[in-house]
Amino acid sequence: MNKLKVCLIGYGYWGPKLARNFQNSNFFKLIAVSDKSQSNLLRAKKDFPFIKTSKDYKKSITDNIDIVVIATPSNTHFQISKFALKMKKHILVEKPISLSSKEVLNLEKISKKNKKKIFVDYPFIFSGSINYIKKIIESNRFGRLNEIESYREQAPVRKDVNVAAFTMAGTPAIRLTAIFSSMPQIGKLNALICIATPCFGTSI
Repeated sequence: MNKLKVCLIGYGYWGPKLARNFQNSNFFKLIAVSDKSQSNLLRAKKDFPFIKTSKDYKKSITDNIDIVVIATPSNTHFQISKFALKMKKHILVEKPISLSSKEVLNLEKISKKNKKKIFVDYPFIFSGSINYIKKIIESNRFGRLNEIESYREQAPVRKDVNVAAFTMAGTPAIRLTAIFSSMPQIGKLNALICIATPCFGTSI
């Protein structure tokens, strides 16, 4: 089976985790890594000696690449995604895909024109632990669910997006939609979303 060839843009906090998962997959092969930081590129080369590295992401997106994975600051997502799509590559972008709906629609237009796919990475919604929790809830094993507490730990504070509205509230909300086939009615579930500090209480 021919593996899809991957170019990873960004090797800071999240990039190494993506690189490991793609390389460990039976369906993908990591070919190149691009990052503006020389120390990050040295780290990538140490982790994956067989890859090509470059500070210029445009030089890394070569003809033999099938999919470009983008794990850079949010304000760069649109620019890099647009270039990759115009180069007729599939893309996987860390959330948010862009900082405006206008830019997202622009990317969609290019992807349709070049018949390429856009994927946005939402961690954990396909993980074993989330699926396990989903099965427990659906089986009604412990009766009616009264409260959910979700904690976000060990992740760096993001400065490129609205942290409270997006990083803190968004990720737990995405996980909740993955757990519930249909969200509980208002008043039926008291959800407490607590992520590091401060703590946000939310009634769903």
